[in-house]
Amino acid sequence: ASITKLMTAVTALEKIGLEGQVQVGQNAVNTEGIAGFLEVGKSYTVHQLLEHLLRSSSNDAAVALAEHYGYDNFISAMNTKAQAIGMYGTKFSDPSGLSVLNQSTANDLEKLTFYIFNRYPEVFLLTRIKDGNIHPFVDRLDFLGGKTGFIDEANGNLLSLFNIFGRPILIVVLGSEDRAKDTQTLYDRLRSR
Repeated sequence: ASITKLMTAVTALEKIGLEGQVQVGQNAVNTEGIAGFLEVGKSYTVHQLLEHLLRSSSNDAAVALAEHYGYDNFISAMNTKAQAIGMYGTKFSDPSGLSVLNQSTANDLEKLTFYIFNRYPEVFLLTRIKDGNIHPFVDRLDFLGGKTGFIDEANGNLLSLFNIFGRPILIVVLGSEDRAKDTQTLYDRLRSR
């Protein structure tokens, strides 16, 4: 689901650049979901689109970034990057996570998180900004970043990075009926050790 947008962010940074300008088209704005409130014909920096992409999970921003680079080329670049960092159980078919064809594993998402944490810390910094953020743990002081995801077929998904005992600890919950509760349960078990 929308955890896909973490790879979308990486691909945008690597193929367009943080200060690149992207003009939003009608197709992007017509994408399912209302998050982002982007305007047709208006230009945004990649940084601005990443804010919408990562905080409010804007599907419009995901499509706008992909279309700017060339939609098929962008999806190809996402898949190439996944393979390059060892995400062998992962396949992307769209930049937003709306497609059921986007598939990954908790192990692969750990690899993606490690890559982002070490190469693009600004991605997780954006996911920590509270304004408009839909991540359930964004208000916690030990929250280092993460991403939500939900579609009917995938159920609730949540990637959360915390500072536990002075080191980053990743909790990935996939296919959950209550992703925040399940994450909290795992968090509490880790803290009690």
